[in-house]
Amino acid sequence: MPNALTETITAKTQRVDNILKPYLKIHFIKVDAEGVELQVFRGAIQTLKTHKPYIVFESGLIDVQEWQDGELQNGKWYEAEFMISL
Repeated sequence: MPNALTETITAKTQRVDNILKPYLKIHFIKVDAEGVELQVFRGAIQTLKTHKPYIVFESGLIDVQEWQDGELQNGKWYEAEFMISL
């Protein structure tokens, strides 16, 4: 329910696999999706399998183990406890 601090909007969404051109070589993907990163990755499964890009994302308090055991299990995983941004 919206209140003084929130607003509901409707936004069109598309799968990453549907918007990237098949002839492009994807090397790096950064995702900042405010808690729905797994859904973004699920919409990019073909891109991830084909190109195997480096991916940077913030996972917050979610269970990353679920991701590693599911559709994204074939990647290499690295965890950073903190990040310095200049």
